[in-house]
Amino acid sequence: MRQTRVYDPYFLQSRQAPIHINCSISLSTNVIDFNQIVKEAFAEDVPFGIVGLHPCGDLGPALLRLYQECHNIKFITIVGCCYMKLTSESEMTSNAYGYPLSQFSLENKFHLSYNAREVACHALESYIERLKRNEHWQLKIHCYRAALEYLIVQHFPEYHHSGLANVKYESKMSFSEYCSKAVKHVHINLSEKEINSDVIKAFLDEWKAVLAFYTVRLLFAPLIESTILLDRYLYLHEN
Repeated sequence: MRQTRVYDPYFLQSRQAPIHINCSISLSTNVIDFNQIVKEAFAEDVPFGIVGLHPCGDLGPALLRLYQECHNIKFITIVGCCYMKLTSESEMTSNAYGYPLSQFSLENKFHLSYNAREVACHALESYIERLKRNEHWQLKIHCYRAALEYLIVQHFPEYHHSGLANVKYESKMSFSEYCSKAVKHVHINLSEKEINSDVIKAFLDEWKAVLAFYTVRLLFAPLIESTILLDRYLYLHEN
């Protein structure tokens, strides 16, 4: 039988229910307005911390800016992700963007392309383990994704860099099956003629070359992610 937990009555009496705040946070969020929202929710001016477990794109930098500007925020813990969704200085007309954050990076004109930021999102460890176990066939999915991106650029350029569904490669999965699963959430309708064209067949025959290229590409992932994280560290250090 499952053992019943016994709690100290003191903690049961003093325990407070969670307070939920529903608000949108962006790089343009005003720190005074944000602090007022928190103050009204807790009915007092309380110190607090920020924990971001999936601060996608610009949300990470937005939280860092709030931490830097709001004296009531005493600590911050964020786990960066989705770096390709960061806005950059070259993409924005305003002074608010996700990368770079630090004055040092700005003065030295540091720039990371979309492709570079996308690479930084990938974990090397699981990929290496698959290579060690000789599970190369599972990595054929990267060739499928590259071929699909080619089709999207050729026939649906407005969906270039769109988020597609994650598809786990299964033994004997055809490229047509992969495409059907990958684009199910976006308005892309590829014909069998496009999917089975001679150009695509030639691409798919080169899947081992794509795998080799992808492997070399991933070697840069830790370096690029470190560049982004060091920029955030410098931003906090400067302020």
